[in-house]
Amino acid sequence: MDLFTRSPTAYENLKSVLRLPSGRLLQRYKNYVNQEPGIVPENLHWMLLEADRIKLSARGRKGFIVFDEVQIQVNLVLAI
Repeated sequence: MDLFTRSPTAYENLKSVLRLPSGRLLQRYKNYVNQEPGIVPENLHWMLLEADRIKLSARGRKGFIVFDEVQIQVNLVLAI
């Protein structure tokens, strides 16, 4: 997902060598949960339901949530 969001072209090149999900499917997964600032109880509830649905063990339910607060810059050009 990280590679796809950073560089769809690089992801497509890698996809020609490896069996990977389509970009369209990744886009759907990325946009599945409504993202709002702060802690959203509905998202935590959704995560609990998904863990129950796939029968995730107690050990697999431990983790953390990371919020990316990077601001997108307009007309940003990266020289490589």
